[in-house]
Amino acid sequence: MDFFKATADDLKALKWGRWSKDSPLWLCPEKQFADLPDGIALHSISGKVAVKGRDAIDDDTRFGYLAYGIIPGKTRTSVSAEAVAQKAEENRAQFVDLAASIVRKSGLYTATGKLEGDEAEGFLRATIGK
Repeated sequence: MDFFKATADDLKALKWGRWSKDSPLWLCPEKQFADLPDGIALHSISGKVAVKGRDAIDDDTRFGYLAYGIIPGKTRTSVSAEAVAQKAEENRAQFVDLAASIVRKSGLYTATGKLEGDEAEGFLRATIGK
């Protein structure tokens, strides 16, 4: 399915939920979010627009739907695949640094025992890959 070209009928067939009868917004089922391509514009029920793969998208659900979805015909962004990949790498690096600072302070339990300080951080970075 090319979600960039999805019509209201396509989304209805995929069991997306219409936000309201007066709204063109179709809400994404929680289980289909992973199928959406990075770089697609997602509209929230509050009017915010976020780009999947670049922006933080709240995964809170109600009745199985995210508060974000697609407005057919308004899915394109000027965000390149490279920009999405760069932002994803920045987010991953921030996560690794945060996790490393936590295990450095608190320690890390492994199958062989508790690691602390540099050893805990080194183990985490080796496991994650950075």
